[in-house]
This record gives sequence, structure tokens and C-alpha cells, in this order.
Amino acid sequence: MNHIPLSVQKAMMFFRTPKFDYDAYQSVIAAFYGPDDERCKKPRICGETEQVCGAIQAAIEIKPDIEEIIQQDFTNITKKRLCGELVGKGIISCAHCVRVACTVLEDYQQPVFDYKVKQWFEEVDDINKVFR
Repeated sequence: MNHIPLSVQKAMMFFRTPKFDYDAYQSVIAAFYGPDDERCKKPRICGETEQVCGAIQAAIEIKPDIEEIIQQDFTNITKKRLCGELVGKGIISCAHCVRVACTVLEDYQQPVFDYKVKQWFEEVDDINKVFR
């Protein structure tokens, strides 16, 4: 049985979902700091072909003391680091980049944000009004 790291599960709750629609950078940040973190509100940075993958940028921003390890681990798995080389040439998907970045961070003991998605009925003030 394959184990999916908690950080990957959290990041996938945010990545291109109808509720959040975060890019790779925002999803990695949200997995470790929550969706209300100011960095999640920044304009999208992913998709720029000549820049380093947004998931890598987020991982380095979260854990700058292991930047070299993050870059090396990512390169070992994906062989490239620029968005245009990874996604543009079909080497790897954005979702896979998010999984790799989260896994590397979690492997190096970065705590995962404890975020619970509310069900629709938990967001309603008066549940009786819904059923009238």
C-alpha cells in the first residue's frame, strides 16, 4: 500500500480545486501555512516558462536553510527545474511538482498546517433555513 504524505493530501485540497484554484506555489504554501497565508493571495507565479517551478520556489521559501537539498532532490526526481522544461515539454505535471515539493519538505520535518475543509452544512448559520 502506498503512503501519501499528509502535506501532499493537504496541498491537493487547494491545487486547482473549485473552492481555492491555487497554483503549485500557492498550494505548497497553503499545505504548510494554511490557505489564509498572505502568500496565497499573491498573483499566480506558475506558468512562466523561464522561471523555476513555483512548487520549488514555495519549498525554498518555506525552508530556505535546505535550499540546496530541495533543489537537488527535485532535480533527482524530475531532471529539470524550470517550469517550461517540466510542464511545457511534458516531463511532469504541475500536480506532480506539488507532490514532490511537499514530500521533500515533509521528509525534512516541516510541520503541516492542520486545516479542515468545512462541509457545506458547517458553513450555514441556520440549517433550518436551508430546508424550508
